Amino acid sequence: MADFTKVAIMKTFLEYLNKKPFNKITVKDIVKDTGVNRNTFYYHFTDIYDLLEKTVSYSLNNLHLNEYRGEDYRALLEMFLGNVQKQKEAALHIYNSIDLKIFIPTLRRVLWEATEKYFTPMFDEKNVSEQDRHFFLTCITDLLIGFGLEWAERNFNEDFTKELMDRVIYWLDKIQNLGTSQKSETKNDAQE
Repeated sequence: MADFTKVAIMKTFLEYLNKKPFNKITVKDIVKDTGVNRNTFYYHFTDIYDLLEKTVSYSLNNLHLNEYRGEDYRALLEMFLGNVQKQKEAALHIYNSIDLKIFIPTLRRVLWEATEKYFTPMFDEKNVSEQDRHFFLTCITDLLIGFGLEWAERNFNEDFTKELMDRVIYWLDKIQNLGTSQKSETKNDAQE
């Protein structure tokens, strides 16, 4: 029952985000429309910023990123960017009404968790060190945040989305092949 209530609160919050700016949404509005009391809200969330973080995390988890494997970055990015596009109004309401100094650390935590789930099987398969995993996840998380902010500045323009996707895929493929070519070079050096 508790998870049902928590999800209901997050869904109501998303409905509000699609209608009005983040800074105009109150806990009072959310509990009224969800049909719960304030104590129930605060049982699940410490404040409206915690609700925002958990809603973004919940939305990402519902994309089932961990079901995408291998180097099919295009399918993964199309699905991810398509879902952001569907929530364009909510994303713009967040972007245009929240202090980015507060929101960027939230994005970093949520995106780190999502990218870590996605890349861990590849890291394990390639026996990537913890230090390199951390470095790569930091780079990819910050890349996604940077592109996301630029995309929001452009009102989630679809042409920019395609350009963004093509560039990210290009570099992910290049990074993937770099690791493969280095292993091949090491093998060839050992055989000589």
